Amino acid sequence: MDRGFNVLLYRDFYKIDETAVREYQRDERRKVEDLSAYVLEADTIDAQTVIKKIFPHQNVDVFISHSHDDRDLATQLAIDLKEKLGIIAFVDSSVWGSADDLLRKIDDKHCWDADLGIYRYSDRNRTTAHVHMILATALQQMIDRADTLFFLNTDKSLSTKHSVKSSEKTLSPWIHMELMFSSMVRTKLRPSLEHKRMMDSVHGSVAHEAPLKHLTALGHYDLVVWMVKAAGLRGKAAINVLYNDH
Repeated sequence: MDRGFNVLLYRDFYKIDETAVREYQRDERRKVEDLSAYVLEADTIDAQTVIKKIFPHQNVDVFISHSHDDRDLATQLAIDLKEKLGIIAFVDSSVWGSADDLLRKIDDKHCWDADLGIYRYSDRNRTTAHVHMILATALQQMIDRADTLFFLNTDKSLSTKHSVKSSEKTLSPWIHMELMFSSMVRTKLRPSLEHKRMMDSVHGSVAHEAPLKHLTALGHYDLVVWMVKAAGLRGKAAINVLYNDH
């Protein structure tokens, strides 16, 4: 990752094509179905195989971190970036959104006690830990590979109730992990970039740190202006415009 942006995007002012969003999300669900088939057939689940099945592309331009409630907004942004600027975006919910489906299938196969008619508690704890660790690793690898991180800063992703001055909080453990990791991950200068710098919540309402100081603020208007200004450019060339202006 080279840079991250704290994107203040307003749902009410960003047009969402519901048909295109549903089609995009159907494609993501197919990956989960393929992954589920692999998980159920394999005697031993290989973490790297899981990661490759979730997202086969080795490189992406933008990693989009967002709240579960902003999934359609994040999906539409990914669609717009690809269609208008040729930018390949990774929507993080394509990974953590599959956690429950994966766990259910694994638990049905490996943790269900048919005699008692219940799931074995200790076995379920282990499968949950393994799946969450695998998915967290997949997300961290995608952040590391991406040029840029977009954090969609909305009233759904951050908790105003738990946040205090200079210390933002989120109720999503996934957002917490992504922001913490992105604040510590090594920065890698994009080869094509010529500039001077060398460089959903869980039950129980657990408030996690949401570090934003390492992210460059990008307002709704700034995002729209960039997409218009970079029209005609593709991929990394379009991102260059964003980096140069901000």
